[in-house]
Amino acid sequence: MNINWTSAYNRLFKIINLEGDTYYSGPKFIKTAQEVDDNIPSYTQYLEMRKQQNKSTSRKDFFWDIINDLEEQKRFQLFNLFIDDLGTYAKDSIEGVKTALFGSGTPVPTTVIPQKNLEFREA
Repeated sequence: MNINWTSAYNRLFKIINLEGDTYYSGPKFIKTAQEVDDNIPSYTQYLEMRKQQNKSTSRKDFFWDIINDLEEQKRFQLFNLFIDDLGTYAKDSIEGVKTALFGSGTPVPTTVIPQKNLEFREA
């Protein structure tokens, strides 16, 4: 599967950059990312490293760098954490993130279970 991670991230950032229930501060973002990769340093350590390397400390830039540095499987895990957390507050917007990640399909196969019991008759 060829994922356009830039598109998925740009859609996600629009959601997590809004004031209110969907907003992710730097520390909150890093704590979420640490759930999939515990090698990510704390917010304070991470920003200090970026300053020493003369890298941008803007949220949009360092959030992207964290995502971009993850292995693809961990990226999926991180995006799924965001989807789970944000779905309640930004259902329509989060659908755009899902589409960027999974296309028009669903990420996990679904099974439909009939609501009525079927009667079986002997022939």
